[in-house]
Amino acid sequence: MVIAPGEAVMINGDQGVNRALLFNAMAGLWPFGEGRIALPVDADIIFLPQMGYLPEGRLRSLLAYPASSAEFSDAAMAQALEKVGLGEFATELDRRARWDRILDKDQQMALAFAGILLRKPRWLVMNDVLEGLEADTEARLADLLKGLPETTLIYLGHSMAFAEATGARILHLEKTTTGASKRDEAVAPQEEE
Repeated sequence: MVIAPGEAVMINGDQGVNRALLFNAMAGLWPFGEGRIALPVDADIIFLPQMGYLPEGRLRSLLAYPASSAEFSDAAMAQALEKVGLGEFATELDRRARWDRILDKDQQMALAFAGILLRKPRWLVMNDVLEGLEADTEARLADLLKGLPETTLIYLGHSMAFAEATGARILHLEKTTTGASKRDEAVAPQEEE
């Protein structure tokens, strides 16, 4: 499988196919198994898990992470929060809090998407991030991805909102009965600068 720069792809699969392992392998967190995954060299890649870690801190720091919050203006941060439906927090950028206790699941994912809008990565790999959200939140966040035309979008999951909003190519993983005897290679080409 080859994913071209700027393409949107949704990877789903049969019941019992563990897409989370593929996500972890792509992120370099799962060294077991066979095959080869080649990612672009020196590309700006964000891996967005279904449930991220939201530490205590200032909202501006969480929004910009892993970049420094000084790289973004307050106006840019406020605009990103507004776009994801968190405009009421735009005046609280310097508030230090346990945001995981203040924001519900939908708001936490919206905060992650606000960070994506700020950083505009070249590649974005998402694992089931839209599943389980309220329908309006899912649609709003999926629709925002259209505003990242330079970003290669890889979505592991079943979100039809993502597929419809981005016009994604859908790749379906099938569970094999023979185990891991067949080697599949997932290759993303290196970007040319």
